[in-house]
Amino acid sequence: MQPFAGLREYWDPPAEEIYWLIMLRSLPAVLVDGEWRFEQRAVDAWAEDNGGLSTVRAFVPDVPDILVLSA
Repeated sequence: MQPFAGLREYWDPPAEEIYWLIMLRSLPAVLVDGEWRFEQRAVDAWAEDNGGLSTVRAFVPDVPDILVLSA
């Protein structure tokens, strides 16, 4: 299992984007001792199942607007 920093190096997204993907898009992650951990094969399969990494990441900028409108 790779740490949060490892996923950031692999994908190069901001931390906030990873948190949104965990919470709203079910990015496969496990919380271990207060730190998110990721299985790289599971993350790659998840991205592929959801239309590819660019499709998944394109969803993230819209999230704050969705939350503001629904509040």
